[in-house]
Amino acid sequence: MPSILLMWYNPASQLFWYRPIFMAELLCAEALFCLKLKRKPYFLLRLGLMVLLCLRVSFLIPIVSYSALYNAFMFFAMFAVTIPLMKFCFEESWKGIFFCAFAGYGVQHIAFQLYDIVGLLFYFDPSASIYVSSGTLTFLQNAQTFTAFLGCHFFAYFAIYLIFGRRMRKNMAIDLQNLTLLTVVIFISLFNIVLSSVVTYTCYDPYNRNALIMLAVNNVFCSCLLMYIQFKLLRVRDLEHDLDMEKRLRREEEQQYVLSQETVRLINLKCHDLKHQIRAIGQNVLDSEVLAEIADAVSIYDATFKTGNEALDIILTEKSLRCRAQGIRLTCVTNAVPLLFMKDPDVYSLFGNAIDNAMRAVEHLESDKQVISISIKQHGSMVSVNVSNWYEGELVFENGLPRTTGEPNGYHGFGMVSMREIVERYAGEFSVSAEGGVFHVDILFPDVQSAPAGADAAAQGASAGKGTAA
Repeated sequence: MPSILLMWYNPASQLFWYRPIFMAELLCAEALFCLKLKRKPYFLLRLGLMVLLCLRVSFLIPIVSYSALYNAFMFFAMFAVTIPLMKFCFEESWKGIFFCAFAGYGVQHIAFQLYDIVGLLFYFDPSASIYVSSGTLTFLQNAQTFTAFLGCHFFAYFAIYLIFGRRMRKNMAIDLQNLTLLTVVIFISLFNIVLSSVVTYTCYDPYNRNALIMLAVNNVFCSCLLMYIQFKLLRVRDLEHDLDMEKRLRREEEQQYVLSQETVRLINLKCHDLKHQIRAIGQNVLDSEVLAEIADAVSIYDATFKTGNEALDIILTEKSLRCRAQGIRLTCVTNAVPLLFMKDPDVYSLFGNAIDNAMRAVEHLESDKQVISISIKQHGSMVSVNVSNWYEGELVFENGLPRTTGEPNGYHGFGMVSMREIVERYAGEFSVSAEGGVFHVDILFPDVQSAPAGADAAAQGASAGKGTAA
């Protein structure tokens, strides 16, 4: 029995001492991705226990055989131990834990293969000999090999963190939808590592330096490609979330448009009837000044926008009522019946988002700056739209749009994205700018010759429309 234990735990073997070093490399690589995850209570205590257990396990796993398959199994077993311990430390789903764990394993494999390439190119003792040789670890033999070992690992870890690790946001939840692709990435990663171990042993008997170099280069390339695919899943997840959110917003906006259409129609009808009733009873009952005040109050609701575009009239009228309640002045100027080539829900959504954003910007400003100006002009076959408002504070732009100042978990931030998507759907150009304390939304539709046939008739009925709500 003691002879078997001596074979399993032989301190004269390089592999015996490399196991805890591998575990330390792996834990550092996994930390690049998982330390930004949401942490469980008593995190530092949990983390300390995790590190101690992992290092302990690295010594306890026996070296039953020096074959390629067993060595691959041994390293994978050490890696597998870190997965439940990561779950022990972080408030994350198993999908997220596997994502970070395999990303970390990929980083460790890339760093190790880079040292292999350097060692083979500069004729160091190749690091793969730790699998089969005894004595001191090759990268600890002198300052040159030790510096190369640390340098390769530092470079790989730092570069991959800059490229991929920074995409992990603090306390983010890795809620991946495409588990099939993640599973394929995991299996290819494992296959690549096992195949690499088998081929490495083959290339040492007999020794084939060129084959080892090509193998290491191929491993680095494959691992980087797999990591790229893996992190693309995060990007796809974000895009799917944004698309789902925008679809929900669009459904709500369409429902709101139908409701607003009916509400404005009823308001106009009731106000029209009420004016006649006031005029009838005021002749004998009410004082003329009181009557004028009542009529003026009713005219607030009757002062609807008349641009010739029903959807635009509805959204402008609806928003003008809200603006008046907040003391905001909303104006709209057009030189023709506007935007008849657009679908009504798109008009409602486009201007609804634009006015909502402007209202949030001016609601806390001085009264003389609580102004929102809308201009819609047609120039031949082109239509330009400008929405302007005052603002205060610093604006930070990302991808041509201002970064949202609303709640990070709400719908804020999707308004501008939705507006740009609507404009691009009609082959238009969308841009925003801020200068001199004034924020501008500029839209240009290059060709509106495909407008509905009814547009010309409507244009003849109203060659110019103007509306104001104070």
